[in-house]
Amino acid sequence: MNRCLKFLPVLLVVLVTSCASKKDLSSRLPIEPANEPVASVAIIQEVPVVYTSIPEVASKSTVVILGRVAAPREILNTARVPGEPGKPDPQNYSVGQVYEVIVDEYLLGQGPKTIYVIQHQGMMDTRDGPPTETQIEQLIGNSGVQPLSANVQYLMFLRSSNHIFVGYSQDEIFGGAGHPWLFDASNPDCIRLVDSLENVYHYFPPLEFDDFATLLKTPLLDPAPGEGAVYPTPPAGSMLCPENGEVTPPYP
Repeated sequence: MNRCLKFLPVLLVVLVTSCASKKDLSSRLPIEPANEPVASVAIIQEVPVVYTSIPEVASKSTVVILGRVAAPREILNTARVPGEPGKPDPQNYSVGQVYEVIVDEYLLGQGPKTIYVIQHQGMMDTRDGPPTETQIEQLIGNSGVQPLSANVQYLMFLRSSNHIFVGYSQDEIFGGAGHPWLFDASNPDCIRLVDSLENVYHYFPPLEFDDFATLLKTPLLDPAPGEGAVYPTPPAGSMLCPENGEVTPPYP
């Protein structure tokens, strides 16, 4: 896979607010700005794995769950040395924010009540040395990824991995299956996609939970030669969640 490196400077701005009298201020000498080093992040532009139907992403998932975030945990480097699934790659840093998730229901597959979900938040080149905390924060800020919230019930399409992460067993740690893998299921009448890729929303409009569950169980249709993924037939009478008092068919 071709990698395109893009160097983005980080501008650090410190805002200082003080309460002082005019006499105090007039007695102070001007403070020269410090010559702070400017961090740079060698962002690796990745080629995302994109799906175009619920049956398609379900076919690539180990489990599909309804669950809630109990707490965020540490950030891991999920990049691995080829052929060594337990050894982090020193030349690349793939930001993986780990969340502890309480599973309310397994819609596909099975597993423990508590699992750990890794949310990918960008990747950088680290051949010049390990990343600083500032560089990691800059990478996350540029990723466009929305961190998971503790007050939301999510529907997640998850995959297990052969990668080994210290402190976690392989049957309890998962990552997203691709784009998309995350939906907001707080309102069962309106399951909404949560993704950093805008074009994915075209293929996954909001749906009621029952319609979503029906599509989840729909077998993946094989595309004809030269064609892309085939849309399954939407459930009879299925409509989008109301938008501005109107409803529209579930597919564009």
